[in-house]
Amino acid sequence: MSGVFSPTLLSALVYAALGASGLGVTVLIVLLVRDLKNGNPW
Repeated sequence: MSGVFSPTLLSALVYAALGASGLGVTVLIVLLVRDLKNGNPW
């Protein structure tokens, strides 16, 4: 039972971490693009 559950839990945590970091990067890019469109470099 644990042999089946552990990899599933591990992959879920990995996907959650990747999703969180990906979301942070996406938000950062969106904010940067929005500032560039407004003519404000930073």
